[in-house]
Amino acid sequence: MFRPIHKDDFLATLFDGFDALESAWRFSNLVTEDLKTAFRVLPEQVAAVVVCGSVKRMEAHARSDLDLMVVIDDRHQNVPQLQKTQIQDSVWEIVRQDSKLNALDAPMSGGLFTECASWKKLTDVRQRGVVDEDMTTFGHRMHVLMDGVAVSGADAFLRLQADVLEWYSEAELTSAYGGCPPFDWLKQDVLRYWHSLHARAYWVDRDKPAKSAIENLKLRTSRLLQVSAFLLRLRAVQKVPLGERLPALLESGSRSPLQTIVPLLTKADAHQLLSAWQNLWQVLEAGVPEDSDSSNWKASLVAVREQIEGLGFQLT
Repeated sequence: MFRPIHKDDFLATLFDGFDALESAWRFSNLVTEDLKTAFRVLPEQVAAVVVCGSVKRMEAHARSDLDLMVVIDDRHQNVPQLQKTQIQDSVWEIVRQDSKLNALDAPMSGGLFTECASWKKLTDVRQRGVVDEDMTTFGHRMHVLMDGVAVSGADAFLRLQADVLEWYSEAELTSAYGGCPPFDWLKQDVLRYWHSLHARAYWVDRDKPAKSAIENLKLRTSRLLQVSAFLLRLRAVQKVPLGERLPALLESGSRSPLQTIVPLLTKADAHQLLSAWQNLWQVLEAGVPEDSDSSNWKASLVAVREQIEGLGFQLT
């Protein structure tokens, strides 16, 4: 099982000499605490408000998007789409009225975080194995498990995470056919999510070189660390007794990708990863100029990839 890491110890040791990464951690933590204060009162249909993206991964900066997922508990009641839209708008109105939060950018139009997440859809047994279900629900499910922390309704969000993990249970097939580790189906869906991100990055914003460069840098750094960290968590629970696997997976869910990955590396490898990631993070924070030479980042990209592959992953 993962050994616990105290946040202050983590900052004091792993961020020694990495001021930009420590700054990102502290900024993300402040945003998270401000969100918890802002969302103390919410409509009764809202089970949880969950912060995802760069803030959850503890890598946000002042120009980051604020990715919020509003989870509606519609298991026992019908919540019309119009009402969901009104709830989504009311949540963002809270953000806009908050002087500490309103400088952060809202998520892009049409993205995952512009729609409420439905508890009922996320755990609909009829959708098990349906690979062409609507991509918004699929994306919400991925974020519920590997890229979200509740800023309101923490207990409800924990129950939702447990429900989604139960939804992913494939114990009968594993028992019948063998050769499949725990949560193998979930692993396949995570890989499907990763490959979708990878395919999208080739073509998104191809007419805008700077934006395309940022998207591809994020894919090969932040997204790579995120997906690899979750797969490491899945791999770790294979060594845990059967009855403890789900609690162990839930317990590790609040950790950032670095909190999961770095303790598994040697001191030298950890330093190399953090050095490379800090270099690339600073590029992302500044924004990539259109005349920028991507070869300047090559060594850092290679270093990040090599450290991840050294842990047994060939995602790129």
